[in-house]
Formats: sequence, structure tokens, C-alpha cells
Amino acid sequence: MDGLTGLANRRQADESLATELARAERLGGPVGLILADVDENARLHQIVERQALVDGLTGLANRRQADDTAARWGGEEFAVILPGTDLDGSAQVAERVRVALAERMIVSADGVPLSVTASFGVAATTAPSTQEQLIHAADGALYRASAPARTALRRH
Repeated sequence: MDGLTGLANRRQADESLATELARAERLGGPVGLILADVDENARLHQIVERQALVDGLTGLANRRQADDTAARWGGEEFAVILPGTDLDGSAQVAERVRVALAERMIVSADGVPLSVTASFGVAATTAPSTQEQLIHAADGALYRASAPARTALRRH
């Protein structure tokens, strides 16, 4: 468990992803992976950016399937592993979280309203695929989402 966020940590996420990919290979079906990166905003980083994304992921957790895993991937990155969810379904989940974050306003201690945005990379597999391939695909989509403008979502 990640001490800062209360979500699964990277090791647990890696284990969950390996388990779900093995299950998908055995039984068939997709596995979706969402990587989210809190967009750069130095002022926001000083206040509550992680908590806002955690709240967004926690909200997702209340509506997700029991096998889904939300995790702190590292630093400002978060992951959601979605067994049985194809690319379109994974992108829909990521878009719901992105919109919920963008609509959330946080007021700093000095009364300044701040919004939280994040960029999302989404990938999914239906064929046998390695963990590294799926992570690489989601990370590449996240990189493309972060490059031109923030608060974007890209699929691989």
C-alpha cells in the first residue's frame, strides 16, 4: 500500500498486471491499462495535487469492478488496471476521470481557486502480450498526451 495515497503501490500494481495478463492469456479477454500524470503546476504541487487525483481515482474505485486496481505508479503518476476492459472501455474510464478532475476546483489557503488536470495514456490488449509491451504502449500514449498540451488523453 502506498503510504501517501492509500492506493496500491507500484509493486502491487506490477503483480496485479502480471496476474491479469496471465488470466487473459489463459481465459481470453482484454486487459486495459491507464497511466495518468498530474499536469505541471508548481503552485498546485505545493498544495494538494496528489490528493485531488487520489480522490478522482477513489471515486472511480467506487464504480469499478472488484478486479480493477488503482495504484500510485510513482512520483506524480497513477495507474488503473482494468481486467476485461478493451481499449474503448478503458478510454471511457480515463475520460470520466479526466473530466471529473478538470471540473474539480480547489481553493488554496490564500483563497486562490486552482484546478487539477492530468494527462492520460490508455492501452489495452486482447492478444497474448507481455507486461512490458502493455506498459510501453500506455506510457507512449501518456507521453503523446503530455507533449502538445496538458490534460489530454491518448490511446495506443
